[in-house]
Amino acid sequence: MFFYLITVLLGLYLGCVGMQLVYLVFIFSKTGQYHRERGSLPAGSAPAEPKPDFSAGVSVVVCARNELDNLRELIPLLLQQDYPDFEVIVVDDRSGDECYDFLLLEALRHERLRLVRVNETPQHITPKKFALTLGIKAARKAAILLTDADCRPVSNQWIREMARTMEGDKEIVLGFSPYQVKNGWLNFFIRYETFYTAVQYLS
Repeated sequence: MFFYLITVLLGLYLGCVGMQLVYLVFIFSKTGQYHRERGSLPAGSAPAEPKPDFSAGVSVVVCARNELDNLRELIPLLLQQDYPDFEVIVVDDRSGDECYDFLLLEALRHERLRLVRVNETPQHITPKKFALTLGIKAARKAAILLTDADCRPVSNQWIREMARTMEGDKEIVLGFSPYQVKNGWLNFFIRYETFYTAVQYLS
């Protein structure tokens, strides 16, 4: 009986490992095999710099609830972006801290910043989806760029770099946001989980 149980458990384990290998080899490996579709480049040659299309404006939408500290860091970084035509829309999702007062003052100081407030959420939709819906509806630009209050753009070229990928008939562009590196096993696990999740949706 003992050896039979061990055999069954071993078979289940090997089956799970096999399924994981199938995903790693045939699905997740697509991320590492990405190549440009528009022809190949000669060996040793550098790709030409793409010409960004600045004709389309960009609406950056951020949904936040009780994120005052994060917004104090994020808003200046968004407003300092080097892009000719953009706006920042922050959806205050029923915050209980001083988020709304802070955002209201910032919106009066910066014409690019706009504020949407959620007082209550309908029962048929989750709060985050409802906040996103209101933020997207409030957008005035052709392209919509989504981020969260606890994220930080790596430079003032973030909007520009994302916009240059929105060429042709593309409808959705995905980006990877790595977790900030800190000491500790918890941080390592969160970074691994973030990377693993990104591999799944980018594949």
